[in-house]
Amino acid sequence: MKETVLAPKDLLVVLLVLLFSLSLTFWGWHQAKQDEIASAQKIFQIRADEVKTAIEKRMETYIQVMRGGAGLFDASVSVDREEWRVYVQKLNLNTNYPGLQTLGYHQLVSRKDKASHENTVRAEGFPSYAIHPAGQRPEYSPLVFTEPFAEMNLKAFGYDAYAESKRRAALETARDTGQATASAKITLLLQDGKLKPQPGFIMAYPIYRHGQPTATTEQRRAALTGYIVATFRMADLMAGILGTGQPTIDMHIFDGTELSPENQLYDSDQANSYKSSFNTRKNATIGGRTWTLLFSSLPAFDAALDHQRPHTLLLFGVMVSLLLAALTWALIAARTMVTARANALDRMQQAMQALKENETLLDNIVENIPISVFVKDPKDEFRVIRWNKASESIFSLPRERVLGRNAYDNWPREQAEFYQACDEQAMREGQIVDVPIEASTSGIATIYLHTQKLPLFDAEGNPSHLLVICDDITERKRTEDQLRLAAQVFENSGEGILVTDQDNCIISVNRAFTTITGYSEQEVIGADPKILSSGQQNKEFYKLMWATLLESGQWSGEIWDRRKDGEIYPKWLTVSTIKNDAGQVVNYIGSFSDITERKAAEARIRFLAEHDGLTRLPNRMLFQDRLKQAVAHAGRRQERLALMFIDLDHFKNINDSLGHNIGDQLLQAVAKRLIQNVREGDTVSRQGGDEFIILLPDLENADDAVLVAEKLLTAVRQPYQFDGQEVNISFSIGISLYPDDSRDMNELRRQADAAMYQAKQDGRNTYRLFTRR
Repeated sequence: MKETVLAPKDLLVVLLVLLFSLSLTFWGWHQAKQDEIASAQKIFQIRADEVKTAIEKRMETYIQVMRGGAGLFDASVSVDREEWRVYVQKLNLNTNYPGLQTLGYHQLVSRKDKASHENTVRAEGFPSYAIHPAGQRPEYSPLVFTEPFAEMNLKAFGYDAYAESKRRAALETARDTGQATASAKITLLLQDGKLKPQPGFIMAYPIYRHGQPTATTEQRRAALTGYIVATFRMADLMAGILGTGQPTIDMHIFDGTELSPENQLYDSDQANSYKSSFNTRKNATIGGRTWTLLFSSLPAFDAALDHQRPHTLLLFGVMVSLLLAALTWALIAARTMVTARANALDRMQQAMQALKENETLLDNIVENIPISVFVKDPKDEFRVIRWNKASESIFSLPRERVLGRNAYDNWPREQAEFYQACDEQAMREGQIVDVPIEASTSGIATIYLHTQKLPLFDAEGNPSHLLVICDDITERKRTEDQLRLAAQVFENSGEGILVTDQDNCIISVNRAFTTITGYSEQEVIGADPKILSSGQQNKEFYKLMWATLLESGQWSGEIWDRRKDGEIYPKWLTVSTIKNDAGQVVNYIGSFSDITERKAAEARIRFLAEHDGLTRLPNRMLFQDRLKQAVAHAGRRQERLALMFIDLDHFKNINDSLGHNIGDQLLQAVAKRLIQNVREGDTVSRQGGDEFIILLPDLENADDAVLVAEKLLTAVRQPYQFDGQEVNISFSIGISLYPDDSRDMNELRRQADAAMYQAKQDGRNTYRLFTRR
């Protein structure tokens, strides 16, 4: 008997079917693998940027606290220990500023003033106080005020920060630049050394003497009086910033750019020996120092990736390809047998044998394919007549429990009715029924399946059996849930986020973006981010920003943009690049937050730092700056100006008799009358207590100043009413003139002060011009 041999063209058809199916399989496997990696890389970069931005924002907040402490010293003649305690207590460090361990004031003390300084502090109730460590040094910077004033902080009381090189370097840099400066890595002890020491650092902010110029390094050194110093323990600081919860990213922080154990500030200690799938390195500038942040993915992050889906797709595709090739082979072989039947019985027998072999091959493929395949008989209540190995594994049901039974025998009634309805639909319609993802409860666990039900037809073309193919997508569904969660995090982030392609066209925005800018997603997709531009930044600004972004892969800074309604607002923007495996930029990710409220708070802080809190008048520091500018202006234009020193007469009597509340109201009322009786370009300042000073620029002669003095005396003498109580007050005025009396602004102040005391001696309630004696 001769074997049935397919013609070369028939073999070519089988081979083409196999090759085409395998090509589609490998293409799908490759695409699934690339999609998985690209999606995870984007999420990883976003999470790393979120951590970096959180650190920078938190440290900027701490710097604002230190500036506020410096402002307290700048706004007062002197600050005592109680004032400092009250100030720090109101900050509520533990709640509002987690991670900030201590906030203290270090006073600058020269060698010759050391003994006097120690005696002064001892007289405040600290008899054992001494600057330590001991030793002779040109200057000292002992810790005088610290909060909370307990436990380890008591031992630091009097500690000279200049005695240790890293702390001294930070303090001297802050002194010379006038900016908050972080130290290099230092080691801090906990609870008398009972616990393991941990890395940390300090940050210093300089305090300069009132009225002293600070334009140059030499002037700042001469004007220095001390520092506001904050102490941070890195582990506590990062716990306050990162919070708790299941970590998905491991992080290391190094001081500087050298990645050595000596420079390591922080290690989240999560990765251990785990080989991460994703890593990235970012730089952050903290207090003038560069921190290097290393991020690595942890098992919790990598577990979210769908590693099984590409492999399952590949295996399924190969099996299906073989099945299709086998089916093609069988069909061609069957056709050959039918054709040969007319020629000879032996060829028909050979063809039947070949068909039997092919059927065996198909049986083996169906039995061993890693996808559930089973057959039901619709004529016998859809009882199962074929159940392969994969079906046993997926449903945890051996074939002995399934063969000869229908859905009602192995599943709950409601679920069985659903299966039966789908079976009847496939047979009734005579075509494939694609069942949506469904939860199937077996005896062990809940699984998720994607099921296809295909009617099989007999020789007459009538549906005879039902073929069911089930793909276990439990792992894929879990991965999709993880990706959906990541998408929700993106959508519900409090910061506005936009993603552009390599041509800088917007391809995605989140809900916060639309809330902050006023633009809907439909309005910005495909647009250039320039639609948000306010015009406040020039071309050079954007040129530098893009240069930094393309060089380092990241840019952060403050920028002013425009909302859809035209409102211009400030925001803090971070832009990062996303690159492919070839190192080419494929996307840009921008995240930003509206900092309008923070800018307003900063403006309020600046106002309080330059104005008297009671009268709202310019304080000593702001007045000194205006006097300096007025003297320079008058010198250039050869003009005359006058300086008036004013002191209320017998103000102490009012405080003692009527109380400080009436005294404060009187000072506010006097300030108001002074402002009402001078020109808009004149400056009225409260110097402290009941002393005021007025700057009168652009005068023709001394008589102009006299007229203003007489007008002020008359205005202030008018009675005041406070809570039904009539109060009368007068003051004495001293006047000095530029350039008649002096061209030096400090000498003018002394002359006006001397003239004011002359007015006091001459009976008060009058004015006197400075006269040399």
